[in-house]
Amino acid sequence: MKLVKLAIIVAAVTLFATACGDSTSTNQTANAGGAQATPAASPKATATAAATPTPDELAEAKTAYGQFCTACHQDKGEGGMVKIEGKRMKVPSLLEGHGLEHSDAEFTKQIAQGGDGMPAFKDRLNEKQINDLVRYIRRDIQAGVKLKTAGH
Repeated sequence: MKLVKLAIIVAAVTLFATACGDSTSTNQTANAGGAQATPAASPKATATAAATPTPDELAEAKTAYGQFCTACHQDKGEGGMVKIEGKRMKVPSLLEGHGLEHSDAEFTKQIAQGGDGMPAFKDRLNEKQINDLVRYIRRDIQAGVKLKTAGH
């Protein structure tokens, strides 16, 4: 009985490794030994694997930005005059000034602790979520905007 279970486990691991393995390295290994290479995967399997998109590691941060940031900073980070809880308020742009000049640590602190009219988010977002939010803003919101690094 133990041998049957062991055989099933070995077969499952082998199938998993074959399914997840890189077909290029399989072909290179076979060719390196001088033996004739066998196809690593059928064209249908290769097409299916190629069609599967790589998950965005900052997808949750994008959702958090939409949930917590767009009401004030707008979809593209431009800020401006917004109405918050019945009051009109000038919200800073993330595309210029402090939004670009702050280091990631300063940016993270601002999001966590708030200040200057901005609410604190440390009770709504954990440290990883805040760090990912800063990475998302840098990568997607501030993409193409030249960061000012002199003196910082």
